[in-house]
Amino acid sequence: MSMIFNADEVLKIAEQIERNGIEFYERAAERFDGDAARRLRNLADMERTHEQVFASMRRELAKADQKLKAFDPEGEAGRYLSLIHI
Repeated sequence: MSMIFNADEVLKIAEQIERNGIEFYERAAERFDGDAARRLRNLADMERTHEQVFASMRRELAKADQKLKAFDPEGEAGRYLSLIHI
């Protein structure tokens, strides 16, 4: 199944991917102590920064740019987003 996304949707997907990463690293950090937990929380913080970057990019999109389309012929975005739940 192919899907076509506009620029706003692509950035929303990117934000969700980062939120999924935050959740993953935070949950993983709960299972470790010390340096491993600290590193995992640092990775979660990096994902928060990435999410903020994508959110900022989406806010800055001109209305005309939001209509631009991206093509996903293999439906990979949906599969990727559905796999990231722990």
